[in-house]
Amino acid sequence: EGMYIDGCAHWIVGTNPKSDLFPLWKHVGAFDEHTHIYPAEYLTVFQTPHGDFSFDADFPRLEKEMLRRYPEDIKPIRKMFRTIRHYQTVRIPVKKPLEQMNPFSLLAFALPMIPMALSMQKYKHVSLNRYTERFHNPDLANILTRFLEGNYNSHSLFYVLQAFASGDAGVVEGGSLKMLLRIVDRYRSLGGKLYLHSPVKKIVTSGKRATGILLEDGRTIPADYVISAVDMHHAIYDLLGDQYQDEYYHLRFKNQLD
Repeated sequence: EGMYIDGCAHWIVGTNPKSDLFPLWKHVGAFDEHTHIYPAEYLTVFQTPHGDFSFDADFPRLEKEMLRRYPEDIKPIRKMFRTIRHYQTVRIPVKKPLEQMNPFSLLAFALPMIPMALSMQKYKHVSLNRYTERFHNPDLANILTRFLEGNYNSHSLFYVLQAFASGDAGVVEGGSLKMLLRIVDRYRSLGGKLYLHSPVKKIVTSGKRATGILLEDGRTIPADYVISAVDMHHAIYDLLGDQYQDEYYHLRFKNQLD
């Protein structure tokens, strides 16, 4: 009683006022200056055969604890935290999409991320199962593969860990439900309309342009822009009827580790 268990968002990336996402979250109404954001004290606590291990959100302290607890893995542990620091240079192009940047803006945006880009090229094809083979202690390997499924690429793990290391993964007051309701209020205050319990049958197109959506109940809703927020496979092969081939996603669907 008195507890709220959030099965959607345990923490939210972009809660640090210095992050790229913070002003975007405020703009859409997810939270404002009156919303309390609790800084994460730890990611989670793992039970291991040799006692509980708290994955501290204070990463210098976490690194020291790992080195103390798993001395046989000093080298891979130090390399892992060095990679996390590289990933902390990541930025998100929230103000303008990359394809709309001129060469000078793109260069200025990308240069600070070189450490992350080099690490990403190294790890984006490496599954978590394969990555954890370098650790000698089975407890440590098991801890890392419990964040994500073992067939995920290790790049995803490093992105999550850098958010915590940067203090950019706080817990928003009220959880994901209150965030959603605040966004809905913001959307409706601007004249937006929600169609609830209205499955989309297809995206209506004219030539190479999306012009609206067709609902399962037969209603057609015209639109200047159609933003798909569903699984890309469903969008391309079901909602668009496989009319538009995209080589990039076709390759991604064939190889999930890319």
